[in-house]
Amino acid sequence: MNVWWLAGWLIGWSSWMPTALYAEADQRTVAATVDGQPIYADQVDRQIERVLEGRHVEPTVLDKLRRATLQQLIDRLLVQQYLARSSHGASDAQVDRAVRRLQRLADQQQVPWSQYLQGEGLDESQLRDRLAWEIGWKQFVRQQATDENLQRYFDQHRARFDGRTVRTAHILFRVDAPPGDVRWEQAVEQARQLRQAIVEGKLSFAAAAAEHSQAPTADQAGELGWIERHGPMPEAFTAAAFALEVGQLSEPVITSFGVHLIQCLDIRPGDKTWQQARDDLLQSVKQHLYRWAADRQRQQVPIKIHP
Repeated sequence: MNVWWLAGWLIGWSSWMPTALYAEADQRTVAATVDGQPIYADQVDRQIERVLEGRHVEPTVLDKLRRATLQQLIDRLLVQQYLARSSHGASDAQVDRAVRRLQRLADQQQVPWSQYLQGEGLDESQLRDRLAWEIGWKQFVRQQATDENLQRYFDQHRARFDGRTVRTAHILFRVDAPPGDVRWEQAVEQARQLRQAIVEGKLSFAAAAAEHSQAPTADQAGELGWIERHGPMPEAFTAAAFALEVGQLSEPVITSFGVHLIQCLDIRPGDKTWQQARDDLLQSVKQHLYRWAADRQRQQVPIKIHP
């Protein structure tokens, strides 16, 4: 597990965090601004606290986590801003209707409105921000993830969705250290040097696996067998494996297990249609849309990271 993977897990592409929480705005430290809109340091810290749950990490690791988490929050705010300025954003009338629905629900449950807001950890302005995000994002996905676009995305990324399987082998360098520790960088460099030796023909992949791999498959030429694109292996591993041609060797790949070199031994074609792969396809398209909107907005607005 590296620090960037953990930061992505902390935020999650579909999570939401209001812009103003935990203290009065004039008492808070600004960590960054996106087109003048602030992201506060306590937002970053709270996101990290939610996952670490009191577990200790070294100060250098925490600093890297904080920077990576801030970047994730910046991306989220960029998407929010893109939706707000585009035709996909929620209108005031839509937000008003959503607020009234929640108020009726609170009344039915005999919960005072102020108590409902307190339970959500929001004031009414922050609630409206959240509802605007939820409505706008759903509208954006609905307008963009049409059958035509899903089929086009499937055709462009067929290997990820058509049900094919890949026979793989790997060499694993285990890293018993927290995210951000220098031992991760050392393992990546070790894997990079070994990869170069294999590519140059100085030793075979099987010999390299037997000598260097710390996986149980070391004495089997590193072979894992057939894997599926959306199977139990870590996403980073399968994404790298399915991007390879037969015989090709990956660059170092980081997962929670350590650092891998992956070799593609064979590919068995799949026969799924885009309709059969719709659920996985839709999730990938949502992630693509999120990244696209963030990158598009990033080109339009100033972003300032505060020291």
